[in-house]
Amino acid sequence: MAPSRRGDIARLGIKAVIAGSLANLMSATIAGLFIGLGGAVL
Repeated sequence: MAPSRRGDIARLGIKAVIAGSLANLMSATIAGLFIGLGGAVL
């Protein structure tokens, strides 16, 4: 796509993977809290 911006795209890709993993872990933490409190409150 843009050979001259290859480094920028690679950096953004790594940041996107880290952000996605962090969001997934936060969702799992919240779900774990609901389950740990005696069942789904929702």
